[in-house]
Amino acid sequence: MRRIARYLLVTVAVLGLVVAALPYGLYCAALNSLGALPTEPTHLYPSRVTRAAWVINGGTATMVTRDTGPWDLLLAFTSDRPLEQTRHLRNASIAARYWRLGHEKGDASTLHRHLQEAALALWINRHWSAAAIVTSGLSNAYYGHGTQGLDAAARRYFDLPVSELQPNELAILLNLTRGPSRFDPWCQPQRALQASLQLEAILGAEPRIGAVPVSLADYALRLRPAPEGSCAG
Repeated sequence: MRRIARYLLVTVAVLGLVVAALPYGLYCAALNSLGALPTEPTHLYPSRVTRAAWVINGGTATMVTRDTGPWDLLLAFTSDRPLEQTRHLRNASIAARYWRLGHEKGDASTLHRHLQEAALALWINRHWSAAAIVTSGLSNAYYGHGTQGLDAAARRYFDLPVSELQPNELAILLNLTRGPSRFDPWCQPQRALQASLQLEAILGAEPRIGAVPVSLADYALRLRPAPEGSCAG
């Protein structure tokens, strides 16, 4: 009986170790399947830009990453509020998704792609600064009308570099990362206006004196006219 009890105890202990190691094993396997890992960006956008983007995607105003491992992620997804528990990883998830799409290899299954993105998000969240995480996402995001990357979007909509944009103009572009069609300043001007007014304070805009703009034309004087046919259909 003692031998059987000892055998059962060892079996349970081994199974426990296997279960405990499984999330980390999947994490390592998913990272290895990606090959070379992304390099942390060194050219960062201004702090007012990265802070605003960090906040609208679920980060805290202090722009501090929270160390999260595979087991933490598993426990979060099995909780009763998985979206709330993983909110702090949203910026890293965005950066991971864009990087994986640009370096996709072969015909991976949907499950495999999700595992890769989750593992890469954890890795990026642990090894990159918050500003670098946001910069990577903004540099690869889609801004509508065939425009990818914040620098290209600044030129596309305002014919200006990012460094010369005012808070109201940056607000318009940052909202496009949340939905390029939904907040399109050319095709959905009123929706773009309301969303941008809410974002101004995070971008360091001075409090408004007098009437609030009622049209996007009054709000963003330097916005380029919509190209002909850009809002057709």
